[in-house]
Amino acid sequence: MTVLVLPIRFVLASLCVVACNITIRIASVLPDGARQDTSAAVGKLWCNLCLLSLGFFVRWVKVTSEQLDNDYPASDMSVKAVGIISNHCSWADILIHLSRSFPSFAARDGTQNLPLIGYISKVVQCVFVERNKEAGAKGVSAAILDRMIAKGSDPDCKDRPILLFPELPVYNPSEAERKDPALYASNLRTLMVKFGKFEPSNATYEDKMEYHQLIRNGKRKASKQLVEAASAQHVTKQDELSPASSTS
Repeated sequence: MTVLVLPIRFVLASLCVVACNITIRIASVLPDGARQDTSAAVGKLWCNLCLLSLGFFVRWVKVTSEQLDNDYPASDMSVKAVGIISNHCSWADILIHLSRSFPSFAARDGTQNLPLIGYISKVVQCVFVERNKEAGAKGVSAAILDRMIAKGSDPDCKDRPILLFPELPVYNPSEAERKDPALYASNLRTLMVKFGKFEPSNATYEDKMEYHQLIRNGKRKASKQLVEAASAQHVTKQDELSPASSTS
């Protein structure tokens, strides 16, 4: 079944991307204000359809300030949102946010050269980063901050809000750790255990593999026992039916 459904989903999602690209290009002939609004509207539509074609149904839940803890201040709805902070847990996160608010986001520099997607990334005003260059990585924070300040200070600014995934590094290896991967791994594990308040364990990778093998063997053994039990029950029922059949 998967072999049949997967290609169909892929074709439908690809058609949504093509349609999104075409309709946004058509909207580019409109005046500035109308162009951004129209591009965002059609972009959200096609992103929603793309999600549906991939099997996603997204339901957004509105949370009021009364439902939050006292540690979170009530939002001032009169202030225009210039950024969206989100966790990043799957490949579909950006597409999900595009379906909701069609935001800008930081993307690697090569994204703008991709077919179809490249043009869309330029329309949403992505901040392109050369991730293989240290200067490019450092400059992205300043570029994002400038964009957010400009949008927040100008009520008529039509720039898209910026989507941020706060995935900053929590540990920078020392020179000794760069030369010794085992030392780096040990120090990083110690930091993770301390930060997460976990109980340390001396289990190794080999221990973990042996544990998984035991689980797999246990499942096979349990399955075999179930099959044998079902077969024995079937034979018993046949034996019970045989005398009745011969009598008739």
